Amino acid sequence: MRLNILSAALLGLGLLGTTLPAPVRANPFAPRLLVGESVITRFEFDQRRRFLELLGAQGDLDEMAETALIEDRLRMLDASRVDLKPSPEAIRAGMEEFAGRAGLTAEEFVAALEENGVAAQTFRDFVAAGVIWREIVRGRFSGSVGSVSEAEIDRALSVDAQKGPLMRAEIAEIVLPSTRTKLAQELADTVRGEAAFAAAAREHSIADSAEKGGLVGWVPAGNLPQAVVAQLSGLGVGAVSQPVRVAEGIAVYQLRGLEQHDAVTPGLTEVDYAMFLIPGARTPEALAEGLRIRAQVDACDDFYAVARGLPPERLIREKVARPALPADVAAELAKLDPGESSLALVRGGYTVLLMLCSQRVASAIPADRDAVRERIMNERLSAMAEIYLAKLRANTHIRRP
Repeated sequence: MRLNILSAALLGLGLLGTTLPAPVRANPFAPRLLVGESVITRFEFDQRRRFLELLGAQGDLDEMAETALIEDRLRMLDASRVDLKPSPEAIRAGMEEFAGRAGLTAEEFVAALEENGVAAQTFRDFVAAGVIWREIVRGRFSGSVGSVSEAEIDRALSVDAQKGPLMRAEIAEIVLPSTRTKLAQELADTVRGEAAFAAAAREHSIADSAEKGGLVGWVPAGNLPQAVVAQLSGLGVGAVSQPVRVAEGIAVYQLRGLEQHDAVTPGLTEVDYAMFLIPGARTPEALAEGLRIRAQVDACDDFYAVARGLPPERLIREKVARPALPADVAAELAKLDPGESSLALVRGGYTVLLMLCSQRVASAIPADRDAVRERIMNERLSAMAEIYLAKLRANTHIRRP
């Protein structure tokens, strides 16, 4: 049976023998929801619910089906306002793309769905909404996402970005009403540092955490919405997320700390570090000078200004595979995050101000930086699309008949 192909190819689920939904009520085309002046029928709801069930969706399928249908209707209504329609060729390509993820052709995928109670039109409508939304988002926001810096690409290739799933995170939050999309984006783009974030939370946030400067504390990843986890997993400690749609409205988060499953083999990492040598082997004067310099440098590149006019051997900057590090340097760097420094080491008669610049996964295949740049741009577009969709929903009268 084609269902065997579908379930194995998509999710390895044993869907054979699952029961179809109860027969559609007497009038399957009676309205279940009204989105503006557009009707979502009981039949559409039953079809989308069954579609999600066959795909192995987990959770409250009734709620998931309603939410998905509402959002698809909002997308299509927005497209109709600018007289934008997906071409048959684009829809066909979208159907082939989706079915291809299961190793099937569009015809095979549709046949498997129909054998299990889902009409071909249900699949086509699902794809059409996605295709048209992609066109809307690109047309509306492509010129607004800005450029991706080389530093952002470096962070995306860093060891922290390659780690496994997030286990828990220490976060602060600013939660705004869903209509304050412009302010949410402004805060995400401009707020830097814990003090500034706390002040913005006290001024703007509608959450109970506002009086604590937005501080939520340590939260297990399983307690956070998936959209929030996705944002936090790509952040460095101290960074602020892009706006995320949440149940209370729109939120931005500052990551204060995180724990992830370590999925990176230390021996496969390349370490970029700097050592600035200060005369005196951990003498009080040398340590005081080290603390003074440390207060002036936020990143390894800042050492070049400090070392200007000094003998070149006073500043050492290297990129090496972790196994090639001297044992004492490796042990000290293991305690540091990028941008952090240490005064624990001595070289000859010098105190070493050691800073970890960055560390990334080493590979025999050079990283495709253009691909990383495109991924970051797509993530920005996705964040903007989520905010825009939330605005459409807030401005549309959605009700039950």
